[in-house]
Amino acid sequence: MKTIIISLITFLLLTSCGRDGRDGRAYLSFSWDVYVDEYSDDNYSIPVVIEELTYYDTEPGTYSYEYYCSDGIGNYWGYEGTYTITIFWGEEGGFIRDGDDAPDSFYDFDLTGDGSSFHLLKGKKKHESLDKGRINIAQYKKMYVGEKDTRSVKSSAGEITITKKKFLLLKN
Repeated sequence: MKTIIISLITFLLLTSCGRDGRDGRAYLSFSWDVYVDEYSDDNYSIPVVIEELTYYDTEPGTYSYEYYCSDGIGNYWGYEGTYTITIFWGEEGGFIRDGDDAPDSFYDFDLTGDGSSFHLLKGKKKHESLDKGRINIAQYKKMYVGEKDTRSVKSSAGEITITKKKFLLLKN
C-alpha cells in the first residue's frame, strides 16, 4: 500500500508541472533612403532581394553588414558594422501552472546616407526592393572616416545593439 501511495504522489508531482512558455520570435525589416545603392550582410535569414518594410523571420545572433551609397554626381561612401538580435525567453512552467509565452520582437533597420539605425516598431509594407550586388566593389577602395559608433536600443518591443563605421569609396 505504501508503495502505491508513493507511486501515486510521484506520478501527480511529475504530471502536475506546467509547460514552459514559448520563446519569442525575432523579425527584421529594412528601409532605406535614396542614397543607398546596395546592402549585404551575413544573416542567412535575409534574402538576396530585400522588400522594404517586409518582416523576415530571423534567428538571434550577431551579424555583420555593409552598405554602399552614392549621390548621383560621383560621390560614393558606405557603412559597415554589426547588429545583434536578441529574443525574449518564455517563462518556465511551475508547479500546476504553465509559463507565459514571450512576446515577439520586431526590428526596423533604417539605412540612410547619414548612417544606419534601428527602431523597435512595426511599420507598413512598401513595394520597393533593394538588390544585393548592384555596385562593382572591385573598382573601389575603402577609406575609413570618423569613429566606430556602438548603440543599444531597448524597449518593450525588444533589444538591439548596432555598431557602425563610415567609409568613403574611392576609384582604384
